Amino acid sequence: MPHTLNLSLDEISQQLQSGQCSARSLVEATFTRIAAVNDPERPIYLVLYTESALARADEIDQARAAGKTLGKFAGIPFAAKDLFDVQGETTTAGSVVLKDEPAATSNATVVQNLIDAGMILIGKTNMTEFAFSGLGLNPHYGTPPAWGTVGETACAPGGSSSGAGVSIAAGTVPVSLGTDTAGSCRIPAAWNGVVGYKPTQSSISGKGAFPLSPLFDAPGPFTHRVACCHSMYQLMAGQAQTELPATQLNDMRFAVPNGLAMADLDPTVEAAFKRTVETLIAAGATVETIDVPEFEAAGEVFRSAPMATYQAWEIHQERLGQTPELFDPFVAMRVSTGQNISDQTQAANAVKRAAAIEGYNTRMKDFDALLMPTTADLPPPLAPLQYDMEVFAATNGRALRNTSLINFIDGCAISIPCQQAEEPAIGFSLCHANGQDERLFVAAAAVEKAIQSG
Repeated sequence: MPHTLNLSLDEISQQLQSGQCSARSLVEATFTRIAAVNDPERPIYLVLYTESALARADEIDQARAAGKTLGKFAGIPFAAKDLFDVQGETTTAGSVVLKDEPAATSNATVVQNLIDAGMILIGKTNMTEFAFSGLGLNPHYGTPPAWGTVGETACAPGGSSSGAGVSIAAGTVPVSLGTDTAGSCRIPAAWNGVVGYKPTQSSISGKGAFPLSPLFDAPGPFTHRVACCHSMYQLMAGQAQTELPATQLNDMRFAVPNGLAMADLDPTVEAAFKRTVETLIAAGATVETIDVPEFEAAGEVFRSAPMATYQAWEIHQERLGQTPELFDPFVAMRVSTGQNISDQTQAANAVKRAAAIEGYNTRMKDFDALLMPTTADLPPPLAPLQYDMEVFAATNGRALRNTSLINFIDGCAISIPCQQAEEPAIGFSLCHANGQDERLFVAAAAVEKAIQSG
């Protein structure tokens, strides 16, 4: 695995600026690594931009050699989920339904923001068709298994940003872009042992990203470390770069929710979560258990009449009526249930959501973060999910259970790895209210340090 691609973004930046490596050598290392791990039958990447990436790398190396002022991360490669527009390319969103659509006339905003900072787009990553699953399956192009799982032990990569999560774990790029509607950044992060972020929705533009649910869709980054995720969040949001302040855990107050988010956990997940909380307490943090009735309201809506499903039906009903045979049958099944949700029910759920957002924002005022397992389960075996619709539906619902709570209350959340060496990948989530992204990153960096030290 190429060493440089697994360094922090600051470390890679320092190597580029000092001449220890070049943008071209980084991009070449990226494509070499992709060639080694990208199984055509179960691809991490659906599209590669080899020629344009190498040409851009040469431009950046020449500009740096000429002493021109470049962005801090100029020359660093990144990947983007297949639903982001790339100028001159058709955006298929993991489907075959859209393959004959016109090419995009401009880049998605988040893609353009990273390009403007000098970063180099190397390809588009695999995903669940139309981003509509927490498991990451794709019958059209093949499903990349969770990193480190192979053969009969192959596990679901998490979705819908499956390739984005695996691309980081596989060491192909230091940054990958995904989207999160009900957990699609955090679940792949948890099941591949990397860091994934779901921002406050309004903080990052979704322009140029094929929608699943405009009410909930939120672009977010995958990286190896919290500080890198923070840097990419700021770039994606078009914000000035700032460093995370160093903070001690003994200055922090955390909450753990009673009820739904902590119910019926896999024993290994539960043990890892408790162990991590104990590590934080030992480091001086205050941890309290609290009731979060907003989560119970969110869970009820998600189970009975998901608001995102209503919008997915609005977006796809015409295509689904015309060419149902081109859809992933599992995606078609989920989209079709949206026709059973009335306008009145959607409006009533919007009222419930507004009340939940207000209640959760007030509840979190005095806490640095709320803590919970990213998912209730370990990465599930892949094979049964591909053939049994009932198993798929039940497993998908479990995968999305915890993460979707945060989308409902329009919060921000980050998943960081908390497994020990002998354990499968397990995600530990820190969550906060909308608009509290910077506060959450500070807490997450302190927690990450404690986990790594412990």
